[in-house]
Amino acid sequence: YFQRQPLSWQSEWGEYLSTLPAFQFIKDEEQIAGTLAQGHRQFLEFFMTTMSEPRLLLLDEPGAGLTPDETHTMAELVRTYAKRFNALVLVIEHDIHIVEAISDLVVVIHQGKCLAVGDYATVKNDPKVAAVYLGASKAS
Repeated sequence: YFQRQPLSWQSEWGEYLSTLPAFQFIKDEEQIAGTLAQGHRQFLEFFMTTMSEPRLLLLDEPGAGLTPDETHTMAELVRTYAKRFNALVLVIEHDIHIVEAISDLVVVIHQGKCLAVGDYATVKNDPKVAAVYLGASKAS
């Protein structure tokens, strides 16, 4: 059940999130987390992860299973969080739309090695990245 009373958390960030349309489900104190739709689970995880307002935020595929509208909302939330708390946000993500929307620096890892580093446009246009991830023919 969604109850904040046991921990008595006072967070301006939490209050802000609870006013957003994507988080209205949190107001239903009878709702059980395990019964939430995938998008709501992702937003709940983001809510719980950011409640303590960490300066280093690690997110593993925050866009997994989200609709395009939810993906846009999640990207906006990540950008807002990073800016508001001057936080470093490290994201592992395969959804290229989220990568483009939130990244200042992109690091592409392939088979345990760094394949490319740079801003989104630079990495997107890197022939090695295209060969591995975008289906182009591999360069010798």
